[in-house]
Amino acid sequence: MSEMTRAHRKRQAQIDRQLEQLGEQIAEKLSELSADEREALDCWKDGVLRDAYEVDVEALMERPYRSIRRIDKREYEYDIDDMRRLEREAKLSAAQSNPETAEKLRRFLYDLDRDRY
Repeated sequence: MSEMTRAHRKRQAQIDRQLEQLGEQIAEKLSELSADEREALDCWKDGVLRDAYEVDVEALMERPYRSIRRIDKREYEYDIDDMRRLEREAKLSAAQSNPETAEKLRRFLYDLDRDRY
């Protein structure tokens, strides 16, 4: 066996040990996560057992430098006029507890409506 072949096998054995250690460290860190934190990850696949999941190592290897946190985007639609009405109602209800503030707020809203039209 040549020197090169022995060096290659030795290096491959080192790499295999490092990968095994990393796998153990990943499993340990994952076991420390709470249920909510585990649910937020995006790297799961169906496990061998029913209703069991395991880390999708292939997915992690495909994108090692990208976030594995799941991101759910939600779009909200609302009517601007309704929002303005709700804001006014909230301000009025807060001001009704103090009559002096209520009067200032009424004057402000009156001026605001008058300037708008």
